[in-house]
Amino acid sequence: MLTETTDEIAEAMLEAMAHRPRAEPPLVAIERALVPVLESQLVLTDRSRTIIRLLRESRTLRRAMLERHALMEERLAIQLAGRLGADPAKDSTPALLAFIARAMMDTAFNVWYDQRRTDVAGLVAELFAKLAQHARPHRR
Repeated sequence: MLTETTDEIAEAMLEAMAHRPRAEPPLVAIERALVPVLESQLVLTDRSRTIIRLLRESRTLRRAMLERHALMEERLAIQLAGRLGADPAKDSTPALLAFIARAMMDTAFNVWYDQRRTDVAGLVAELFAKLAQHARPHRR
């Protein structure tokens, strides 16, 4: 169940990213692709809560999921490299953006679980706003 769900999410994310406008900035595309992917999973509330609980309780399951996430991240980096016209052998941007996408996905699932959030789009927007807020230097 877990690996199938993880693969399903990965495919949905890759497909959602493929349909984002190429002129869209990468982080905007990731945010806008992530929302429908998360919404489609989190509507299955009991299943999603069970999966997250099991992942938190089992190192073995977490390792299996991390392996699947790494595969999704690699595929997403390739997709982003094409989108950016970047050579991943020379430019780390696609790998970084793919990592951010996966980290935002994981964070959104965990915040949804812990805080019992219902507004997935609002949750994702909040996470990206926090990322942007902390990306700027603090003024003294």
